Amino acid sequence: MHSGEDNPIVSVGATVKDALFEMTAKGLGAVSVVDANKKFVGLVTDGIIRRALEKDKNFIDEPVEHIMKEDPLVISADKLAAAALSVMDKHKPRPVTVLPVIDAENNPVGIVHITDLLRQGTV
Repeated sequence: MHSGEDNPIVSVGATVKDALFEMTAKGLGAVSVVDANKKFVGLVTDGIIRRALEKDKNFIDEPVEHIMKEDPLVISADKLAAAALSVMDKHKPRPVTVLPVIDAENNPVGIVHITDLLRQGTV
């Protein structure tokens, strides 16, 4: 799990460009979006940005909440890596590659990428 300074997070009101820069800096292809109280409210992935680009080339300076997934798959911090893999793999219509890790108070404490699970030997 990527946590602390390695956890990609942007606040509501940040631009899609800000999210893209944070995504690139952290190298995970996704950012968690938090509200003013630092509570998790959504997710922006590189796939969401690519799909938005197909529809509108002028969205890059818009707020992230215009394109974020408001209720993405998440996993609680107390779950094992195998549980994360199961959640990621069972998503339809296709598996997901990133999974935000949320604590009991809905704070984003990290993010799991499929490559983390591969390195651990979970996959």
